[in-house]
Amino acid sequence: MGVCGTSKLEIASDEWQGSGPSKRHIVDNALSRTAGTASTVSSSGSPSMSGSTRHLHHVELPVDDLGASLKFFTDALGYQTILISRGEVVLAKGNSMLSLSEDLNANVRRKVRRRIAHLALDVSGKDDLDALYHKVRTYPGATIRSKPQLLMAGPSRRFTFTEPCGNKLEIVDWGM
Repeated sequence: MGVCGTSKLEIASDEWQGSGPSKRHIVDNALSRTAGTASTVSSSGSPSMSGSTRHLHHVELPVDDLGASLKFFTDALGYQTILISRGEVVLAKGNSMLSLSEDLNANVRRKVRRRIAHLALDVSGKDDLDALYHKVRTYPGATIRSKPQLLMAGPSRRFTFTEPCGNKLEIVDWGM
């Protein structure tokens, strides 16, 4: 079975309760490092349009051993843990974020070449999220998986869809 599948990461639901920083504060601090790095000019040199994405937000990787993967990304690659919830750990390094999600079938998925669970793209506000939702909803071959909805306790919002080739994407407005 290799490195994965040998350890278990137990996470209490109240892990982030108490006097420490809130989940929102931790995520906000990690994301603030990327503020101001997005270009406001499109690749054609013209100003960006409403309903466009700003940058890659995060990549989620399904893993069959959350503890082993967390140890690898923090110890070997220098990522920092910024959020822990049941079955998922969010890591950050520089301006990039990575989500590891426990998926007991990840080993099977790797054998059929499905290695990334979804790609999340960040937008600059509710209006851009709504504009992209309407654009994707009518795009030939795209399939909406979830309508715009609050993420966690808000103010973040997101929707998910599959693009014409079947890859799952998520559009996120962090509401900041």
